[in-house]
Amino acid sequence: MVRIWHFVVPGSGEHTLKAEKIGTSKQKVFLDGTELESQEGQTVFHTPEGTLLRLKHTPEHPRSWTLLVDERPVEEIGGNGEGLRDLRNMAEGSYTIATGFNAIGIIKRKNICRKFRFRIAGVPHSVVVAHQDRMWQVAYDAEMVDQERYSFLDSAVQVEFTIPGPDGCSLLARLEIVWNLMTLSWTHRLHIGDVRVPACWMKTMGLLRKVKHPEVFPGWLTVSSDSQIQLAEEEEAEESEDVADEDEISTELEDVGKDDISLESLPQGVSFDRESNSFQASIRDPKTGRFIFLGEFASPERAHQMYLEALPRYNPDKVIAPTVHA
Repeated sequence: MVRIWHFVVPGSGEHTLKAEKIGTSKQKVFLDGTELESQEGQTVFHTPEGTLLRLKHTPEHPRSWTLLVDERPVEEIGGNGEGLRDLRNMAEGSYTIATGFNAIGIIKRKNICRKFRFRIAGVPHSVVVAHQDRMWQVAYDAEMVDQERYSFLDSAVQVEFTIPGPDGCSLLARLEIVWNLMTLSWTHRLHIGDVRVPACWMKTMGLLRKVKHPEVFPGWLTVSSDSQIQLAEEEEAEESEDVADEDEISTELEDVGKDDISLESLPQGVSFDRESNSFQASIRDPKTGRFIFLGEFASPERAHQMYLEALPRYNPDKVIAPTVHA
């Protein structure tokens, strides 16, 4: 487990604390990239300026940790899912301001559904999209840029954020997530400036090897040959990680004749999204009349199973006839 906090200390400026494997014999703690002396079970640390840092464990949640700076908690990401920051329950002056939120430890790997990669002046960057509990989370280069909770009445979510470019300029990024009533599935579209960036990784398909990472900044600005070698190595490492993820993904979809799929042939509660070649499960809430997204899967059987598991919650009186196999 890794947790990263960005915070401000009056008089000394911005700092970053990274803690790995907290509470174990392999625990490591880094302050601004420098490893601090740390022993198993140690939770209190001091900075050279005399600031007290304390990692506080929440007994109700074994994997939950909070960082206190001089006994004031560092501002956490908004727990209600409506934006990144939620200070309504925190009295002014009772917390330490966070300069940003690192996605590590916040976005769970199993919830990631899309990855996008592109280049700015030759430098690779990434956008990751995760979905959980009717909430979208978006990270740029491992930093959280937004999270949006949607209701049963929402059929579209749009996230806009700026990306720093070379020479002090900035680029506008726009991510659109739209519910398609025809296919009963979510579609994801990312634009950086005027450039459409295709998804390079999908939860049900893994790494899309034929997708190229587009350049979204004018080509007149390039990087040195040494930098190009380093960037190529970093990109290769990232793709290796995605290949590892791909090995964990079911290959059931390969046996499905995708060209022959029609809505009429799918089990109840299941739709097929041709953009991602995935089967998506959804269920209608009888109280609102709206469809609730349950996730995307590599096979119609797994999607249908998710639909069946959701029935007792949303429509306990509904009975599904057993499937008859010839």
